[in-house]
Formats: sequence, C-alpha cells, structure tokens
Amino acid sequence: MATGTGVNLLANAALKGGAAEKISEYRVVKAPQTVIKQTPAPGTPVVAGMTIEVQAASLSDVPVYVLDPGISAVAKNVPVYDAVTVIQNDDTLRNVAKTGVVNDADRQKVVQTLNTGLAGSLSGQMTLDDAVGMINSLSDAGLIEF
Repeated sequence: MATGTGVNLLANAALKGGAAEKISEYRVVKAPQTVIKQTPAPGTPVVAGMTIEVQAASLSDVPVYVLDPGISAVAKNVPVYDAVTVIQNDDTLRNVAKTGVVNDADRQKVVQTLNTGLAGSLSGQMTLDDAVGMINSLSDAGLIEF
C-alpha cells in the first residue's frame, strides 16, 4: 500500500473483486449533480473573460440531517435525493409538503409510503411525526415541486 499524503495516493491501485463494477453501478444510480451555489448569481449579464464559479453536489451524497440537524435519528442518514424522489412520486406526500397538514385518513399511508420507499436507508421505522418532519424540512428547503 502506498504511503504519504496527497490526492493521488491510490491512483495506481488496481481494483479487485468486482470493485470497479460495483463503483460503476453505484455511479449510475446516483443523482446528477445539482448546482448549489453560483457566483455571480444566475441571470447576471456575462462579459467575455468573466469568471463564473459553480459549486455542485449530488443529492445522493447529502444526508437529510445536513438540511435538518433536528431530524429523527431513524431518518438522519437518508440521502436527500431518495427522500425527495419518494415524496415527488406520491400525490399524498406532495400534498403534505404543499400544505404541511396530514389528513386523518392519510396518516397511515404517509408513514407506510416513506417507510417502504426509504427502507434501505432508515435505521428503523419512522413515526408520523418523523415522516411529517422530513417532508416539511425538504419542502422548506425548496426541494419539493408542487
């Protein structure tokens, strides 16, 4: 194993045991990068030679607790992209994001949909309060489209 410090420490290491394929498959399912900051702001007129700085991150790499440090321990490591995808794909969850209210008839569906959709990322079962907290946090962050 190479020693020392530096970015290219493992640059010449050969991947073994299907590692390259696993990494490739992981990258395929990751969310595309999202612009999180741009300087100057979008819409600013550009001049030839002007430097534009763009910072981007894949929301697959950002756990929900980054946006909401008070999120339930059960859900803190759920990737933002996964949570947003589950919410966006369900009309009931999108309605909760829009109104901030869960109808009595929808309580079980809200909890079940999130627990099922995020089963691989949760460290247990979410409660209704956990589910609503996550939905509201992502909605407040502007990540849920209505």
